[in-house]
Amino acid sequence: MVYKRRNSLISSNYIYSLERDYKGDIWVATDNGIDVINYYNKTVLQRQLSSQPDFTNLLYTSGESSFDGSQSLFIPFQKFGFLKYNIVADSVEVFTAGNGEFKGANYIIPGKNNYAWASRNGQLVQVNLGTGQITSGSIHNPLLLKAEKFSGDIIWYWQQNNHSVYVRKSSPYLLHITNDTIEVMQCGGFKPNVTISADSSSIWYLNLELNLVKKSVLSGQADTVLLQEKLKQVDFSFSNPRHIADDGESIWMTGQNGLLRYNYKTNTIKPYTVNEGLSHTSTYSLVTDNANRVWAASIGGIDVYDRSGDLFRPAISFPASTYMDAFGSALKISEDRLAFHAGNKVFLIQPDAFLRIKNRGSFYRYRKCR
Repeated sequence: MVYKRRNSLISSNYIYSLERDYKGDIWVATDNGIDVINYYNKTVLQRQLSSQPDFTNLLYTSGESSFDGSQSLFIPFQKFGFLKYNIVADSVEVFTAGNGEFKGANYIIPGKNNYAWASRNGQLVQVNLGTGQITSGSIHNPLLLKAEKFSGDIIWYWQQNNHSVYVRKSSPYLLHITNDTIEVMQCGGFKPNVTISADSSSIWYLNLELNLVKKSVLSGQADTVLLQEKLKQVDFSFSNPRHIADDGESIWMTGQNGLLRYNYKTNTIKPYTVNEGLSHTSTYSLVTDNANRVWAASIGGIDVYDRSGDLFRPAISFPASTYMDAFGSALKISEDRLAFHAGNKVFLIQPDAFLRIKNRGSFYRYRKCR
């Protein structure tokens, strides 16, 4: 069996050393670092999506990833099309328009019958996933089309039911759209900075002043947490937030200088940096798993929060992280799987199985092969 980089199984074709450890894993030393090949451990899979210059160029920062609910992950690039990664077949398709018709997107909304909708230039356009061509057609949720009245591209949405949808645009607008009304809220930052509560009863978001707002999806009542006042009590500079998440007792927020945690049960805040176990202070994406554990991605790697020790544990390291990685995002794509996107790479994690394996040894590992 031959492993080559073109199949995204190891990080380089230049190999100068091999070693097998006591657990049967093969350690491969290359000019790009060390890869661990484990034929039986499927708890984490790293996939290089594309080596094309357009998807590794620092200018081509990515938008927000989305999932079709069954097998395909969509990753848009703001200036150069989008990628479709089929996690079942482990295959990647690149969608660009050679005639310049389709130059980029900020978000992809998966549709039916091999179609998807791309949010770009303030509009939703339908893309035939078989041909890559832009076509005309009807979107599965016409409420989303009402968002076109407001500037910016869609970068996040949540469909509450058939008659209600929440939409975050790349402009400051956070919209609640129903059949009859459009409620406009102001949201801070150029990334979503919005999440649904763990019990789905509320929507949390950061407003223009970077204070935290909790809005009931039933009554519409909004309550504001004055984060900026609370930050004066701690030595922490909260800036450049991108994503937030709810673990059932706290709202977590990414930031350029670490994570910020607001415990809504105790009405307290706490910052987390490398001193609390983060791989790097510059964090950019968050997700919670089925057990409400917090997983955070930073320039240094992916870490998981340990409630018992109130600190983060390293899961996956990014030894050669680049600027474009910091435009990544994270999703819970099933009850037992998370997907992290960083630059031109995707990491699929099975949290429970991964943590069981981690607890058996003194170090972490991930595989780079199928």
